[in-house]
Amino acid sequence: MSTPELDTGSDERNPVEVIAAEFVARMRRGEQPTVEDYVARFPAQAADIRELLPTVVAMEQLKSKKEESDHGRFLRGLESLSLLGDYRILGEIGRGGMGIVYEAEQESLGRRVAVKVLPRQSMLDERRLMRFHREAQTAARLHHTNIVPIFGVGEQDGYHYYVMQRIRGLGLDQVLRTLRGERIRSVPGSDSTELDAMAVAAAQRLRGEAARNTGPSTGSSGTHADLRPEPSAAYWRSIARIGVQIADALAYAHSQGTLHRDIKPSNLLLDAQGVVWVTDFGLAKAIEDSNLTNSGDVVGTLQYMAPEQLGGVFDARSDIYGLGLTLYELLTLQPAFGGSNRSGLLQKVSQGQAPRPSKLRAELPADFETIVLTAMDRDPRHRYQTAALLRDDLQRFLEDRPILARRSSRVQLAWRWCRRNRALASAVAVAMLSVLIALVVGWRAYFVATAQNLETQEAKALAERRMKLLLSTLEGLSERLVGESMFQAVIHNATDGSRGADTEDPLDTGTSNPEQSISIPTVSAKDARLLQEILSMWDRFAAEDAGTPTRVDGAWAHYKAGNIQFRLGEYRAAQKSYVKAILRFQAAGETTDPVTVARIRNQLGQVYAKRGMLDAARESHHMVVDALESDGKSTRDDVAGMLELARAHDFLGSWGAETPDEPRRGHRGRRGRPDRGFRRPPPGEPLAELRESLSAPVRLRHHERAQELLDELVARDRDDPGLRLALARSCRDFAGFLFSSPTYRRRAAPRAGELADRARSLLDALCREFPDEPQYRYELAETLAVGPPQPTELEAASVILRELCTAHPTVPAYKSSLARVLQRLARERFVAFRFSQGEAESREAIALLRRLCKLQPEAVGNLLALARVRWPYAEALLRLGDVPTAQEQLEASIRELEEYAARMRTGEERGLLVRYELLLGVLEWSGQQEEAAAARKRLVELREALRR
Repeated sequence: MSTPELDTGSDERNPVEVIAAEFVARMRRGEQPTVEDYVARFPAQAADIRELLPTVVAMEQLKSKKEESDHGRFLRGLESLSLLGDYRILGEIGRGGMGIVYEAEQESLGRRVAVKVLPRQSMLDERRLMRFHREAQTAARLHHTNIVPIFGVGEQDGYHYYVMQRIRGLGLDQVLRTLRGERIRSVPGSDSTELDAMAVAAAQRLRGEAARNTGPSTGSSGTHADLRPEPSAAYWRSIARIGVQIADALAYAHSQGTLHRDIKPSNLLLDAQGVVWVTDFGLAKAIEDSNLTNSGDVVGTLQYMAPEQLGGVFDARSDIYGLGLTLYELLTLQPAFGGSNRSGLLQKVSQGQAPRPSKLRAELPADFETIVLTAMDRDPRHRYQTAALLRDDLQRFLEDRPILARRSSRVQLAWRWCRRNRALASAVAVAMLSVLIALVVGWRAYFVATAQNLETQEAKALAERRMKLLLSTLEGLSERLVGESMFQAVIHNATDGSRGADTEDPLDTGTSNPEQSISIPTVSAKDARLLQEILSMWDRFAAEDAGTPTRVDGAWAHYKAGNIQFRLGEYRAAQKSYVKAILRFQAAGETTDPVTVARIRNQLGQVYAKRGMLDAARESHHMVVDALESDGKSTRDDVAGMLELARAHDFLGSWGAETPDEPRRGHRGRRGRPDRGFRRPPPGEPLAELRESLSAPVRLRHHERAQELLDELVARDRDDPGLRLALARSCRDFAGFLFSSPTYRRRAAPRAGELADRARSLLDALCREFPDEPQYRYELAETLAVGPPQPTELEAASVILRELCTAHPTVPAYKSSLARVLQRLARERFVAFRFSQGEAESREAIALLRRLCKLQPEAVGNLLALARVRWPYAEALLRLGDVPTAQEQLEASIRELEEYAARMRTGEERGLLVRYELLLGVLEWSGQQEEAAAARKRLVELREALRR
């Protein structure tokens, strides 16, 4: 075995110094490195290591003892305090690693307050002192029912202190001790009997009991074992109400730009009225760098520390994690991560998994457990993204309404296991894929050989039956390949998520019992070759036997392949597969159901739209309308036919229709390509406005026709989830058209709102009935984002989409939808001057869309969405004075919009014009004269194009 080389990078220090620095860093993280470990790793420096590292260990131990000694002297020095400025000390309330809290009387006002005195050593550094005052001022600006108000700060004889409202209550840590049957810890000078009585009364309130005489009982042996809460609805609801109050306080503080950074039971006070008070807001940050806490205090903090905090990352979701751990402990009466050993606790926090609360309290309601597990998820992306969302879900639990959070399924848990065990998952994936390919190739070879040797009529019939069996088998294998979530997770780890998938577009239900949405996994080169092998096989079968059954089977194979390619974002390949499927079905003659061809034409229209070929898309949907409405009676008797007709009308209403006097476009020219001679005018041009006013009534009729058909279908069968989903999508698309159309925006706003509400109502019901079906939740998120921007609904949509992106990481439609929602949320943040939130959401949306542009280069809509995200972000950056970054965003937005315009054959002059105007101002302000001249020239061209 080779010895590892010391990687010092560009460090010019002696290698032994680098080794010593790493050794010290590991000790301070709570690890227990040994000298002999480093001798074995670096034998070339063995002598120096044995000489130096024992000295390093001794110095670190001496430093630790000195810090403990300093802290002890600090506590002893405070025992003689009787007066701090205007405050006369009356007695001690509590103490901890960050100081001692006293009850005091403010002599000038004659009121009782709480005074927290901080260690002298924590404020010796001028930078820390300034930060302490800044954090205290920030916390003092918080005014909320559940946040302890800060009255002021001061300093006397080197002791820095801050003054708070005196809360007559107990910390939840003391209440927890009572609930566990333990007697609470008293502090010097306090009345332990009174504290005990307060704790018992609090425990009884949580259990839903009336307070009774809680005086000390003789013979009780100093415990309260009878107060351990029995599982009951009253207790669960009491804890939920506590959670609602804390989450509401955090939501308010976060909205003011303030983080707590140390949410744990001891920082949460419960008063006699059942009100929870959050204390020590913003002060943990002022002290965390002082290294004055002793080991016990550090362990106490680690128990409620978010995993990402160990790496120096902290945001609002870390506060939510601390609240989740607190609720966990209140429900189970034991901490999620226990232990007194610092290094062991550090290991549990960073890598461990707490037992599910229901394992400890079997009677715990499933929804409450889901809420807590979501709040304390190890991955911040899987938690509630805001405290307001956690508060709202707790309130839903209290009101017996469905919660938004969803339990992690076994598949999701397996997926996370795969992420933690990539090597093993990759090996499993390779093995499963090899077996799958061998099975398919073996069956193919067997049946081809059998078909070649069969000459009699009976043998041909047998071959035909076996071909059908092969089709069925391949369908099953294809479903396994694209629909088995566990296999999806393994494949994704094996290939590192290099490819993406898509979901069905609006109204793509197929039949009255639509297929469930299939999430396509990551597809490797082997998978693509396997799919091509299947298609080639069917082409050879069709060549050998040109009979109608073979032709139809081959058509179905190409149709299913087109569906897979469409969802993978391979739109050019999907287009070819759909065209082949249509030609084979048409060649089969009367045996082909016209509804089947209509369904494929609707799919083909979606492919054209994804590729920016809107004329061809409209023509494809018009062919569906012409074919199905030519025989109205038969269509009325066919549910599948009515669905396809409704889909076609909905697409024509959503994507725009030709004006009444415009000839139908899309007749095929050379090599089967649609005619691209017509150029759609850019938005904002007079001709474009005229065309919109002419086409809007046509689009309106298409939407109304789709509504008419779907209302009739749902009236026939109100229990069919596929029909209700189709109606909900149609209502949403209709509402979106009315909200966005300049012709109808104002006069039809009430109707648009009614349609959007109806869509939400239908999807809410489907989500309740089928909580594990991701398609319904995706459609609900899409619907929440329709219409004028409402931050609350956009936040709810973002939560649903984040959960879907996490559970189905290979579905680009979820990421694309999340990016659009984040863009709208960011714009609202900027309007409300909440720039930090808006910037974070803009950056996340940009990252999502850039990745989607790489994964799906043919989906031109992602380019337009990316250009639109950058525009308000650039404006906000200019307001903040970050001119260079704003210029980068503007230039990128212009590049993307021009590429989109070139690929779509549209001018987009209006959008480019406003971007160039802003860019010109930036360039002139920053003195970039040459670039400014080029931008000015482009502006002149755009203005002339608009006038033309």
